[in-house]
Amino acid sequence: MSELQDIQDIDFDSVEWTETGKSGSDMWNYKEQGAGALLRGVFMLLETNVGDNNSNIYNVETKDGMKAFWGSSLLDDRFKDLEPGDLLHIKYLGMKKSKAGGREYHDFETKISKRTPEKLVVSKTPF
Repeated sequence: MSELQDIQDIDFDSVEWTETGKSGSDMWNYKEQGAGALLRGVFMLLETNVGDNNSNIYNVETKDGMKAFWGSSLLDDRFKDLEPGDLLHIKYLGMKKSKAGGREYHDFETKISKRTPEKLVVSKTPF
């Protein structure tokens, strides 16, 4: 017998629902915090094609809970090899002018630390 519940037996009004399509994380507002704003944590999830501009949202577990931030051309390029479980460090450096064209953009110091399964072990309990 299947462990899946028959569709006819489900009481959809009593189901605990989780809204999709929106990040459950607080957004990291580096613009409001200004140059020097820092976010560090464990990368958990990438949401793609979000909003009118089909942008990315990066979800990070920090010491203060889940935080998220919007991607940009610069961040998406720098984090293209980011995988769930990797450590992430991102520091907002403020507005900079590009050398080609002189357009202003938001600049960041970005670092990642790749996590192997061995590095994910929090503690080892002897048996």
